[in-house]
Amino acid sequence: MASFYLFGTNNGWLFLLIIKRYNKSVIIEIITNIFLSKILVAMIDIVAIFLAYVVYRDNHKALLNRFYVWMTILMLMWINFAYLPRLISQDYYDLGLVSLRIAWFASPLFAASIYLLSIYLVDRETRFKITTIFVVIISVACSLLAAFGNTIISDYQVINGITTITYGSNMLLFLGAVFFQTAMILLPIFRDKEILKDRKNVLFYAGVFIFLFFNSIFNIALPIYFRDARFYFLGDYSTLILLIFIAVAIVRHQLFNIKVVVTEILSFFIWAAVFLQIITATTLNQRLFSVGLFLYVLIFGIFLIRSVKKEIEQREKIEAIEKELQRAYEIEKIAHEQLSALDGTKNQFFMAIQHHLRTPLTSMRGYSDLLLEGVYGKMPKKVREVVEKFKISTVSLINMVNDFLDITQFQLGKKVVSVKEGVNLSNILKQIIDDIQLEADKKNIYLKLEKPEKDCLISADESKLHVALVNIFDNCVKYTEKGGVIIKLDVGTDKIKIQVKDTGMGIPKERLEKLFSSPFERTEQSKKSFTTGRGIGLYLAGEIIKAHNGKIWAESEGLGKGSAFFIELPKN
Repeated sequence: MASFYLFGTNNGWLFLLIIKRYNKSVIIEIITNIFLSKILVAMIDIVAIFLAYVVYRDNHKALLNRFYVWMTILMLMWINFAYLPRLISQDYYDLGLVSLRIAWFASPLFAASIYLLSIYLVDRETRFKITTIFVVIISVACSLLAAFGNTIISDYQVINGITTITYGSNMLLFLGAVFFQTAMILLPIFRDKEILKDRKNVLFYAGVFIFLFFNSIFNIALPIYFRDARFYFLGDYSTLILLIFIAVAIVRHQLFNIKVVVTEILSFFIWAAVFLQIITATTLNQRLFSVGLFLYVLIFGIFLIRSVKKEIEQREKIEAIEKELQRAYEIEKIAHEQLSALDGTKNQFFMAIQHHLRTPLTSMRGYSDLLLEGVYGKMPKKVREVVEKFKISTVSLINMVNDFLDITQFQLGKKVVSVKEGVNLSNILKQIIDDIQLEADKKNIYLKLEKPEKDCLISADESKLHVALVNIFDNCVKYTEKGGVIIKLDVGTDKIKIQVKDTGMGIPKERLEKLFSSPFERTEQSKKSFTTGRGIGLYLAGEIIKAHNGKIWAESEGLGKGSAFFIELPKN
């Protein structure tokens, strides 16, 4: 049966767990056997080195990762040099004493490294600057005190695999420093409970607390206060518990921001198991077989880890590219929204300006009409000619302002076209031909209209459709130097088709698709041929035709080969 006892001293209460059985001495002898200790030390070394490698490999420049590597080095110094006197004979007493002092030299520094790791892990290094200075100074002082002289360790004996240490006069001072370090390691979680809301922090501090508890019982209370060193090894080997908690925090919650490959963990445990077979082998053949098996799984595991790691790196690159694309998309979306807002502001500005321009221009046209009609008296011939030119320029400006206003309203999605039934398309075509015939005659090119004798009635906004067709016909005449323009009207059962074909400069094939979709865009050839063009005629024509539920497109074999425009409109 196992029972629990609570021991008290004048200095305070100590919790001690002692297993009481009839064959107690046999159990202690088995537990403290050097062979079993050899396996535990080997496991601690393997696990510690593996985790340190993973942490260092992931980001060797990070200060937190460096602290962990230094903690591992100091821990292995403490464990292995404390274990060494149990392996060597009492004949090598001096070597054993040096080994113990090295272990005790590493012990305070190991505790300091745990402290530094803990405060940097939870981002509290700035809050504990003064505390950190005290911890480092005390740790270095204790390490030097343990390494040089016999005031901490004055003597030792190894009997039946148990190391019994004779402590020096400064041991109580050393213990006080150890308790101070322990308190400082746990101070952050007592000062700030928010730290424990992160699971990786909970695992780390749980491992640290168990390790400190085991050390306070089996490395301090029992051997120093009760002169019982039989369970001393449990304090040293509790580092394995700390390492296991850290490993779980790395795998489950990405402690140190490490994404550990599961393949690495599995390979590590396979290597450790096979390596332990080498240690526990009893015959030469078993040991040779274990060595060969270990080399095989080692090489196979390395290649497997490399392949999986490469796959993960590629996946991370893809994820990084996806994040960059998502970020670019969001930036583009924001930019698009901002541009849309600016575009809306621009359109509103244009509309306001155009309205303000149209009012004085209308007045100017009205006054010029009154002057020409003789309302203000008879004008001399020269004055009349000037007023007529003034009126022509004013009308041209009014038409331009109206065109710009229509374009702005189309871009804002407003209704521009007011369709009415019974609009005579034949009359519109004849009127347009009459208006641009003078320009064709000046250029000595032909302008022909082919249409049915019967009038063609459609549903349309007569003024807007007139503007659209004028822009198309005038454009063809404008850019034709030889030959001429033929306008043909075909009337079908449910739709009408207007075809305008010229022998002019033609249109580059790459411009055909965007001809009616982008205002203010003109080819270099058109700019050279007609420098005063505005670049809005075809765009406005296209919007007006679409508003009539019609279609408009152009065809051309290329520059210098003429062009053809096609307009389809629904019949009444």
